[in-house]
Amino acid sequence: MQRSLLGSLLINGGKKFSTPVTPFKQNNCIIPSQPLFKQATQQQQILPSTENENKMEIPTEEGEMELTAVPKKRVSYTRNRKRNSSKKHENIHNITICQKCSTPKLRHNLCYVCLRKNSV
Repeated sequence: MQRSLLGSLLINGGKKFSTPVTPFKQNNCIIPSQPLFKQATQQQQILPSTENENKMEIPTEEGEMELTAVPKKRVSYTRNRKRNSSKKHENIHNITICQKCSTPKLRHNLCYVCLRKNSV
């Protein structure tokens, strides 16, 4: 009898749930002996045996493990800076030249070189 990767379901048509023959008590509560999933077991009995034989069996190995999603490696500090460098600083397009001292300045702002000369 082979087990699936999860180990809970049996592939070769074995019983999925096993229940005791007589009800038993646990913490002053009676637990019934009937399976909780009656409809599922009745539907399995109604199905003809030919459909069960046509199902594909999944080959499993003893040491095989189920693969799960894992996070990728953390991006290094330098790669992160290279990738996001264009997002951090926008290019300045509104640079003009001051008419008095011919130094670059931002449009609609005062020239700092001229202000320093006049203030001193």
